[in-house]
Amino acid sequence: MAAKHIKILKNAKTILLIDCPDKSVPMALLKAGFMVIGYSPDKYTLIS
Repeated sequence: MAAKHIKILKNAKTILLIDCPDKSVPMALLKAGFMVIGYSPDKYTLIS
């Protein structure tokens, strides 16, 4: 099952975060080369 998740992430370019514990999660995803979109009340925001 883990191999399937890894394959999905390897093919992904954009990650939509609905909820995360702190800023380290989107920052780690950005550092890994993903485009990260976060959800804040009533809107989506491109995280940079």
